[in-house]
Amino acid sequence: MRPDNGTLAQHPDMFEFVRSPAKTTAFAIITAVLLIVMVLCLINFDAVQEMGENYRGRRSRALAPYIGYIVVGLCAIFAIWAGMHAARTGTWRMRNGQRLKQRAWVVNADLDAVHQRLSTMDPRAYLPMPVSSRSDNARRRLRAYTPEGASVTFLTLTAGVGKNERHLPLITFEGAAHEAFHSVRTRLSKPFKG
Repeated sequence: MRPDNGTLAQHPDMFEFVRSPAKTTAFAIITAVLLIVMVLCLINFDAVQEMGENYRGRRSRALAPYIGYIVVGLCAIFAIWAGMHAARTGTWRMRNGQRLKQRAWVVNADLDAVHQRLSTMDPRAYLPMPVSSRSDNARRRLRAYTPEGASVTFLTLTAGVGKNERHLPLITFEGAAHEAFHSVRTRLSKPFKG
């Protein structure tokens, strides 16, 4: 299971990436349901084909001879996708077992400049934050991790994907800087799950 944040992975003394039982179970159930639907479609292939032929309309008539293949193929593709997620989904936590709550944003600016502004720990310096929820720029991310019940926030900035991924140094907001960030984070664009 490969960690999804290289910056936190650079601090194994503080953080650990562990399997998420809830996410693993959810994706395993999705995989099982899709495989069951696929097997049922294969067993009743003729009935599925007939059902497809009963649809009316120009597009339906064009797809009717292939409806069984389409359903089986889609089930197989999504079952593989869900199975892969079940095998490699995880979550970050502190070394002491404390769970980290994550929020993520897409950064629409130079990461070094954003890192420099955030390093000041002063909201007047880092707001307005050039972030959005547009997924086409998701190769540049700002993530905030907060341990449950603690007054500290760890910020990471990542650019690129795969072998070209670049991780800027960890920024730690504690005490007043943590409180200030949490009071102004609603002024950031809407977060996305990532």
